Amino acid sequence: MLSETETISAFVELAVRGAVNYRRAQAKFLARGERAWREYQRTGQSIPAAEVFDRLQSRIDARRQELLTKP
Repeated sequence: MLSETETISAFVELAVRGAVNYRRAQAKFLARGERAWREYQRTGQSIPAAEVFDRLQSRIDARRQELLTKP
């Protein structure tokens, strides 16, 4: 569906840019996972899942607080 002022070419361009950005983010995510897996195989050391979840929750809480206190 096109908006009243949108052209087909603008719509396609936006869709392609979105797909490229998604694939770029996906490739970076996979690369980080591969590096982490290789590091684990090399050292046998890992971070417990509970610790990872706690760190993520702390980041979420901090960001939420930041957004709530913005004017």
